[in-house]
Amino acid sequence: MSRRTLAIVALIYLVGGIGLGLLAGWGWQLQADGCDLSELNGAARRELLLAVALARPTQREEVRCAFPGRSDGAIADLVEEEAESVAGSGTDQDTTTALVSLASLFGRQRPDLVVYAATLGSDRSETPEAPPPTPTLEATTVTPEEVLPFAVTRLQAACDDTIAGNQVQVRVSEGGEGRWGRRVRLEWEGGASEALTGVKSPAAAGYADFSMEPGVDYRLYVVSEGGQVQSRAVNVSVAGAACSSGERALWFVDFARRTESVP
Repeated sequence: MSRRTLAIVALIYLVGGIGLGLLAGWGWQLQADGCDLSELNGAARRELLLAVALARPTQREEVRCAFPGRSDGAIADLVEEEAESVAGSGTDQDTTTALVSLASLFGRQRPDLVVYAATLGSDRSETPEAPPPTPTLEATTVTPEEVLPFAVTRLQAACDDTIAGNQVQVRVSEGGEGRWGRRVRLEWEGGASEALTGVKSPAAAGYADFSMEPGVDYRLYVVSEGGQVQSRAVNVSVAGAACSSGERALWFVDFARRTESVP
């Protein structure tokens, strides 16, 4: 066989192969367009039905492909049966509503399912959102101020050029009378001094006094025999009296035991 003859034979085979390929592709496309899904089993058809109802609810042809040879009425019966089954489970409201809508495309609207689907939609839209929780104010605990036995009834500064040095004169009374033996404490940075009333002047039972030095700040208060604070502290100093040259600072501090008349 000559080379020319071989070329002609090869060309015939090539053209024939292309033609057969085009014919096969055209025939396969026709089968796909006809959507022959007859080989699907019952479970697969149900899954396809649910998928179409939820994702492509207006595609009747896809449902028809899953049930070849059945009328629209028969398909509508199947869709409604599936809707009734899903509604009976009460677990998937979206699927129930979608199946009822799909059945209506096949001309079927069963009143009880239509009403049920409408009720699901209204319940979902009318469910109010829970209001935000009301903030709770935490109760504030107020610790009452401690009431001490003695109150300060006098705190007065004066200047005197007749006394030998700067002084604090203290008087402690109970029931309006000076009390002998009440302990008074004077403190300053790095030191302290205590005195009993009535010791320096028996005639003045509630009296006691202390000397003060310039440039020192003092705190004065009544204490018990055991050293417990019995009154609030008062601050005194030489500078606080604001005396002129040649005058001595003199502070008068009175303490009285609390009664109904002493705040």
